[in-house]
Amino acid sequence: MSLGLKRGTVKVEPHDPAWERSAQQIMAVLQEILGADAKDIQHIGSTSIQNIVAKPIVDIAVGVEALENMRGHDAELASRGFLFRGEDVPGQLLYVLAGPEDIRTHHIHTVIWGQKDWSNYINFRDYLNSHPDMAQSYSQLKEKLCGQYGEDRGSYTRNKQVFIDEMLARAGNWRAAMEEISLCVMTRELCQWLFKEWENDPAIYEDMERFSAYQYDEAAVNRYFDAKQDGSRVMLAVMKNGAPIGEIQLKQIDREKGECTLSIHMQNDAVKGRGYGTRAEQLAVRYAFDVLGLTAVNADTIVKNTRSQHVLEKVGFQYVKEEEGFRYYRCERPRGACAAGTINDVVEWTKEVGNVPDL
Repeated sequence: MSLGLKRGTVKVEPHDPAWERSAQQIMAVLQEILGADAKDIQHIGSTSIQNIVAKPIVDIAVGVEALENMRGHDAELASRGFLFRGEDVPGQLLYVLAGPEDIRTHHIHTVIWGQKDWSNYINFRDYLNSHPDMAQSYSQLKEKLCGQYGEDRGSYTRNKQVFIDEMLARAGNWRAAMEEISLCVMTRELCQWLFKEWENDPAIYEDMERFSAYQYDEAAVNRYFDAKQDGSRVMLAVMKNGAPIGEIQLKQIDREKGECTLSIHMQNDAVKGRGYGTRAEQLAVRYAFDVLGLTAVNADTIVKNTRSQHVLEKVGFQYVKEEEGFRYYRCERPRGACAAGTINDVVEWTKEVGNVPDL
């Protein structure tokens, strides 16, 4: 792994997965030092965006309630190599982790948690990770500017700003749309509403002899709904602005093994490729862990459905194997997470997700 740049210089390198591992290690150290004063710590910046070039400096955001809370740890931070470099941006504090000859390897940006600067860092990262075409445009711009301003980091940064501002505006709108996504238990009425606007995806099924033009049939939808009402699954509607745009099922729920299998289907092209499915899967996985108390969620896709595979990987699923035309994935509950749902979990989920059952 290449990591670090001399102050003031610019060099970009292809994405390296080791950057994420380095970020996780440094975030753990910061959490140890800051304790409860850190509301959240996140890997941000270009090294956190998949498949784009980046300066080999890992950026980390620390969210605090007040900047003074960070300054109270200056002595211990310095003893661990984190050097205070002042208020580089109004309302933010910068700390750097440097190697020999002032080769900077990590930038620690301290901001007020939940306010604009914090949201901008998180939204920019998540938006580009959810929109690979925009991420590649950013990557190409960075390579071009690096060639022009390799010894002038100030000019390099300034000339990115117009693109960054545009992405931040898009990311803010995208995030607002994501926050409108919720899950609720599927009812017969919601199922009928969902399938009235349903469209099959020929790109996925046409070479499997399974594709046919979909025609809404009330009786067929009722049969489909009734067939899913069993004790081994939870059937959820993906909701946006009060209307169903997809369905998620947590099926094959096995209490003894502590696992289930996730499946998702979005209604039509109008709601695909916008990040709604990603958000819905995140909510469903958290529900499986935090409320149902499961330890793992499995999923599978046909090999050619690369879009679904990309979403699973963004949510945190790990590839397991490929077999008979399918790719299999698994997401395990993080260590330290609760082992079973509690009444408080259910209360929080009814606030965030909607009316979902605690089996």
